[in-house]
Amino acid sequence: MLVEGVSLAAALAVVLLPGAGLLAAFGVRRPVWFAGFAAVASAGVATLVGVACALLGVAYNAVSLGAVTALLLLVGTFRWWRARKEEPRRRPRWGVITTVAGVLVLLGGTAIGLRTWLSGLGGTLATVPQEHDTIVHSELVSYVMRTGHGATWQLLPVDFVSGQPVSFYPAGMHLLAAATGQLVGDPIRGLNGVTIALLVIGLVLSTAALAHVTARRARIGGPLAVVAGGVGALVAVGMNAPTITMAAQGGVLPNAAALALAPGFLAVVLSVRPRQWSAVPVIAVGVAGLVALHPSAVMTVGVSTVAWWIGDLLTRGGWTRLRGQFLPLVLAGVAGIVVASPMLIKLVGQAGKTSAFPPDVAAVPFLTALERAAGLGFTGYLPEYGPYVQAAAFVLAVLAGGVLLVTRRAYGLLLASLLWIAITVAMWVSPGAGFEAAVTGFFYNSMLRVRSHIYLFVPVIIAVGAVVFATCAAAFLRRRTSLRMSPAGVAAALVVVFAASYALVPARGYMNINAHYLASRYSDSTLDRVGPDDLAAFDFLEGKVGPGERVMNSANDGSTYLYVEKGIPVVNTIAMGFHQVPYTYRLLQGFNRYETDAEIRREILDLDITWVLVDGDAPLIGAAGSPENWAGGGLFSVAPGLANLDGLPGMTERFRSGKVRVYQLDRGVLARMG
Repeated sequence: MLVEGVSLAAALAVVLLPGAGLLAAFGVRRPVWFAGFAAVASAGVATLVGVACALLGVAYNAVSLGAVTALLLLVGTFRWWRARKEEPRRRPRWGVITTVAGVLVLLGGTAIGLRTWLSGLGGTLATVPQEHDTIVHSELVSYVMRTGHGATWQLLPVDFVSGQPVSFYPAGMHLLAAATGQLVGDPIRGLNGVTIALLVIGLVLSTAALAHVTARRARIGGPLAVVAGGVGALVAVGMNAPTITMAAQGGVLPNAAALALAPGFLAVVLSVRPRQWSAVPVIAVGVAGLVALHPSAVMTVGVSTVAWWIGDLLTRGGWTRLRGQFLPLVLAGVAGIVVASPMLIKLVGQAGKTSAFPPDVAAVPFLTALERAAGLGFTGYLPEYGPYVQAAAFVLAVLAGGVLLVTRRAYGLLLASLLWIAITVAMWVSPGAGFEAAVTGFFYNSMLRVRSHIYLFVPVIIAVGAVVFATCAAAFLRRRTSLRMSPAGVAAALVVVFAASYALVPARGYMNINAHYLASRYSDSTLDRVGPDDLAAFDFLEGKVGPGERVMNSANDGSTYLYVEKGIPVVNTIAMGFHQVPYTYRLLQGFNRYETDAEIRREILDLDITWVLVDGDAPLIGAAGSPENWAGGGLFSVAPGLANLDGLPGMTERFRSGKVRVYQLDRGVLARMG
C-alpha cells in the first residue's frame, strides 16, 4: 500500500498544485476558489507549459511542469506574505466547530470515493484499464512521457515513429497523467492516479465549492455553508454518473473529468466579485484547462450558467450581483478564447463530425422519458443492477428541491437542474430532432453524456436543501422551546446527523455497486482486451522490432499497450482507423490481401511492417462512424484484414499464447512481388 499511497500523492500534487500556484500568484485567497478551481486550472497550466516547451524546443515533462508550478507558488507565497494581516480575525467557537464538522463530512465522502475506486482497481494503480477509450488515453500518456511532446499541434500523432500526421486530441488530462507517470515510473499508474485524483478528489472539491457558493447565496452563514459543501461532496461520490458510469461504459475519462470539475468552475463564475480584475487571467487559464480536458465542458458550464443567472434574477439581489459580475466575466471570456485559441482553431474543423454522430437511443413516450431522466437509475453493462435506481438520492433531491422552492432560495440551482432534465427528456422523446439537438450535438448525441448532467446538481440540491431545512427547524425550536444553544449550532448538529445517516446506509450501498461497475472494467473485467497472453506477446517482441519498424495490429484488441508498456510502435492507435489517414483502416480491412493488392503491398513496405500482432479474442464494439463506413454499422471485433494469415507468402508464425499470435513478415518477399 505504500507504493499506492505515494503514487496517489504524486497524482494529487500534479493535479492540484499548478492550479493552486496560479490562483495564489494572482492574489486569490478565497478557499472556495482553490477547492473549485485548482484542478481545472492545473489542466490549463499544463496545456500552456506544453505549448511553451514546444516553442522553446525543450521537453514537456514533470520537471518543466514542476518548475513553472514552483515559480507560481513562490510568487503566490510572496504575495500572501505581503498581504497578510497582523492579527487574524477571531471566530466564534460554534463557527469553528461547525466548520470542522463540515470538513470532516467532506473527508468522509472522500474516503468513500477513494475506497470505491481502489476496490474497483483491485487495490493497485497498476491495473490495466480494459475499456475502449482507454486505448487512446494510455498510449497518449505514454507518448508524451517518451517524447516530451505536449503542445496542441503535436497531439495525437497517427504514427508514433514520425510523430506525423497529427489528429488533434484535447490532452489536458493526459499531460497531467504523463507528468505523474514520470514521477512514479509507469504510464498506467500515472493515468489511474490522475483518474482518481480528478474523478474523486476533483469531484469532491468541485461539488463542495458549488454547494458552498449556493448556500451563501441562499443566505446561509459561512460555517453552515462549509457543512453544505461537505454534504454535497458526500452525496456526489455515491452518484453513478458521471464518473462511475462513464469510466465503465467506454472509458470516457476526460469527459467524465470535465463534468466532475464543471460545478467548481460554475462556482467560481458565480462568485466573481464586482471589479475583481484578478479573476480575468485566472478564469482565462481555467477556460483553456476546461477545453483541454474536454471541449464539450464549455457547453456544460455555459448552459448551466445562463440558466442559473435567469433563476438568480428571480431572487433577492440577483440583478445586482449579475450586473456587478458582468464586465469581469466578459473580459475573462474573451481572454479565455485567446488563451484557448490554439485548441479552438483545431476544434472548428471537428465540430461537424461530433454533431454528426447519430443518437444512441430510440424515441420513447414522454412519461417514460421523464421517468428515465429524473429517476437516477444505475446504468452500465451489469444487468443485475439494471432495474435499480438511486432511490434515496432521488427522494432527498425532491424533498430538498421542495424546501428551496417554498423558502424561495437557490432558484438558479433549481432552474439549471430543470433545464438539463428538460434537455434529457427531449432527447429521449425526439432523439436528434428537437430543440435539444443544438446542445446534444456537442456531446456526440450520446445519452450517457447528456443525462450525466442531471447527476451533477442532485448533490448540491440535497446539500443546500438539507442546510436550509435544518436552519428553519432550528429557528422553530428556538421559538417554541427553551433551547439555549445557538440556532446555527442546532442546524449544524442536525445536518451532521443527517450526513452520518446517509453515509451509513445509502452511500454504503452505492459504494458497493459502483465498485462492482468499476471492477467490471478494471480488476475483474468482463472485457479481455489486455491479458496475460498479450503481455507474453509484448515480452516476446521486446528487442526484436528494429528502429523505424512498426508492428501491424488492430487497436481494438489491446495491442496498443505494446507501445504503452515497451515503447514499440504499432500501425493502428485507434480502433477504427483515422479518417484523414486512409492506410490505417485500409490495412485493417485488407492487410491479408497483400498477395494480390499492389497498393496494400506498397503501404506495408512504406511503413516498414515486419511483425504482425493478432488477438483472436478481441471485444465487441460498435462500428458506427468508421471512416468511409468500412466496418459497416454493426459490431466489430477482430479486424478482417488480420484473419487467415497462415500460409500467406513471407508470413511465418513466431509466437502463440492462447489466441494471441505474433507473425514475422519477410518484406523482401513483398518487394519481389512488385
